Amino acid sequence: MSDEDHVVSAKVKAILVRKGVDLRGSGFGVTNGVVTFTGILSSSHAAAAADGLESVLQEAVLARWLERAIKRLPGVRDVVFNLVRVRKDGVRFRPR
Repeated sequence: MSDEDHVVSAKVKAILVRKGVDLRGSGFGVTNGVVTFTGILSSSHAAAAADGLESVLQEAVLARWLERAIKRLPGVRDVVFNLVRVRKDGVRFRPR
């Protein structure tokens, strides 16, 4: 991982902490300026009772917000999501 990727990774971690993203079920990596998320995204601020379709929709909203915030960072070329419950369809995030 290059020095620039380390800087991008640190800035992404800061965004995730500010947004309250729970990374227990997911992870991310940075390679050549491309940020890749895998697993299941969830927010620690989300209602604990949310399940089923509601939690999937919250995950889609969170993914869209993260994509916008991370793409604004210097050194980021792209953001890729390989999520279990949500897929990107063009510019929209949809449940699988």
